[in-house]
Order: sequence, then structure tokens, then C-alpha cells
Amino acid sequence: MTLNLNDAGLSVSVFATPTHWAVPSLVNGSKRIRIDDAPDSARGPSTREFSADIVRKIDVACNDPESQDEDEAGPTEHAVRKAKTLIERVVPLRSGFHISARVTTVNGTVRITWETPNRNIRLVCGPSEATHSYIYWEVLAGSHSVQHGTVPATVKELDKRLRWLRRTSV
Repeated sequence: MTLNLNDAGLSVSVFATPTHWAVPSLVNGSKRIRIDDAPDSARGPSTREFSADIVRKIDVACNDPESQDEDEAGPTEHAVRKAKTLIERVVPLRSGFHISARVTTVNGTVRITWETPNRNIRLVCGPSEATHSYIYWEVLAGSHSVQHGTVPATVKELDKRLRWLRRTSV
């Protein structure tokens, strides 16, 4: 599929790669620029976020000294590996998810949060196998939680909760 942008001499194309079924790109003559390779400032507001985008956010959060207090432990290798493994295997994220994730690190954990005005999900990947990873979910009425719970952090549960979140925000 190609949409010609005659005024600028550009076109927008979608092509397949080994890791994504469709990658948007700008074409100017013989030069192709993958839109997902462009800096965030050049991309404008994103309508889809993929697993790879969240993995990059995890890497940034883990390497940002400003994100942790001096006396706070950074994320452990176990927490980072668990978070990336879950994120890479969940279908809604592999095919692109319309709600942007926020990634933070707290006391050895990696936390990934998706928020809508009336529902939230937080994936918390614990610092070790002994500290279980979990998904916290909540339903909001205004700014008040009216229903909430936790479930084990598995691919199946994260997939289920992201689909639940998507149903109310499309």
C-alpha cells in the first residue's frame, strides 16, 4: 500500500520485515526511511506501540541514574529478563498496542504500566524467583479504585489483561 504525498514528493509505504508484518516508511525517490527508526521527535504521536518499543523503554529505565534514589537498588538481571520475556511474547504487543506503556524501576523491580481513564494494569517483575512477579489491575471511577486485584505474571495473564484494557479504550 502506498499513499502519495505529491506536494512534498514523498510517499508512505508499508513493507514486511522478518520481525514485523508491516513497517511504515517514508519514501523520497530511492531513499526509504523506516518511520520506526526515526527519532521520537520526528515521529509525532504514536498510535501503536510494539514489544520492541517497550524493550527499549526497559533498557532506558535500567540505565537512567535519575530514575533511582542513591540508596535504592537498581533492577536485577532477573527482573529485566522476566519483563523482556513477557513483553516479547504477548500477542497484543507483538501486533502493536494503542496504549503507551510507562516503564519504571523500583527497589530491584521493573514495573510496566498501561493506563486509561477507567482501567489500569501494572506488570511488576520481581528482583528474584523468590519474589513473585505479578500483574496488578484496577477499575477506576474517577480517581478512585472500585475494583482491583493481582494475578501471576504469565504470558497468558498479561495477554488477557491487555485485551481487557483494550476493550474499554478503543
